[in-house]
Amino acid sequence: MRCGSCSSTRATRVTTLPQAIVTVTLVTALLPHMSRAVIEQRISDLRADLSRALRVSGVVIVPAAFAFLAFGPRIARLLFAHGTTDVAAVLPLGHMLQAFGLGLIPFSAQYLFLRGFYAFDDTRTPFHLSLWISGTNIALATACHLLLPPRWAVTGMAAAYALSYGIGLILTVLRLRRRTQGLLDGRRICRTYGKLTAAAALAGAAGWLVAAGCTNGLAAHFRAPILSLAAGGLTMALLFVLLARLLRIGELRAVPGVR
Repeated sequence: MRCGSCSSTRATRVTTLPQAIVTVTLVTALLPHMSRAVIEQRISDLRADLSRALRVSGVVIVPAAFAFLAFGPRIARLLFAHGTTDVAAVLPLGHMLQAFGLGLIPFSAQYLFLRGFYAFDDTRTPFHLSLWISGTNIALATACHLLLPPRWAVTGMAAAYALSYGIGLILTVLRLRRRTQGLLDGRRICRTYGKLTAAAALAGAAGWLVAAGCTNGLAAHFRAPILSLAAGGLTMALLFVLLARLLRIGELRAVPGVR
């Protein structure tokens, strides 16, 4: 359990890095503006701020989530398979990165939507929502511990964490819609995330194929893990940008260096 807890901590730190850089930065900048909008009864402006922040952050969060899904074991091997740790020992950690990676999307979205309650000076609702999320996570993690083989129990717990935040996101949206009198830009958000998911899934699949091909072709090279991950990651990034442009995802222009 100690080893599993250590692996879980490592995987969580790695997968939440995009959220810490992108979503937290956006929220820090927008929260004062959202609070003023609530004070001045401009609820439509609050809705617009939340919608734009969620859509812009999704341009980074969604492909990052699919990158962890595509390259989780390779990332774990590159970061942690050194010294006395062999490749087989970090494979469960790679699977945890994949499970945590998909949870990055609801985790980031729920984190942002909670700031809508803070703009109303409401800290009680986020506390109650956190209780629901924690309770769901504990129940699912306990089920994984009891029902899954030891080899997959920790990975299952990571998936339970992701699922609990998915459920928490649904509860948060329902409560926030009630608080804002239904003024959430749901259709636009869903349309953007649908396009982002399609682009990231296709790009991630292509990146995985390229990385696998490089691994087979460079099996004897001591830098094979780095080269295969770099080739796969670059393929995914370029293809995602191309597909996002073809799908006319306007939020892509908000990312520095992309036009």
